[in-house]
Amino acid sequence: MGVAAVSSVNGVRIRLTAERWLHIVSRHPEMEPHKNRVIEAVRDPDFIAKGLHGELKAVRLFVDLEIGARYLIVVYRDAVLHDSILKSFLSRLFVLGLALWGCG
Repeated sequence: MGVAAVSSVNGVRIRLTAERWLHIVSRHPEMEPHKNRVIEAVRDPDFIAKGLHGELKAVRLFVDLEIGARYLIVVYRDAVLHDSILKSFLSRLFVLGLALWGCG
């Protein structure tokens, strides 16, 4: 797969490396067909929440999934030295936490 990259809403280039993608699909095999949606969620999220350890969570609702409507949650960092996607998964629910963008 190589490396995919996308600009976050903060204008930071966020990378999805081959190693991270393998990590995501090994823990969440249902994510295999959704690599492009992961990139889309970072580029154009419905909202962003702050994680407990400085990470950000891009959240986007997809209603057209074969398993029904789900939130796609992409956890990433947008700091200079840590500009990559950490993990991603689908969920029926999302506990918001501290909203930073898009919920107003």
